[in-house]
Amino acid sequence: MPCDNQFEEDFARFLDNAPDVVRFGKLPLQFSFSIPYTDTRGNLRHYYPDLIVVDEARVDHLFETKG
Repeated sequence: MPCDNQFEEDFARFLDNAPDVVRFGKLPLQFSFSIPYTDTRGNLRHYYPDLIVVDEARVDHLFETKG
């Protein structure tokens, strides 16, 4: 997986060795996947998570990998 920093690379290694993780991948900005939300001033913003992880129960998890 392409990584933007060392923390992301370490987390990817962790996921690669986690027995309950089936697959994972980076969500690049080109995919335009975002979660809209309203900030404290009422402005519409978009959150772009870093990774999607699927566990053995086939549950999708979104992760932010800021150190």
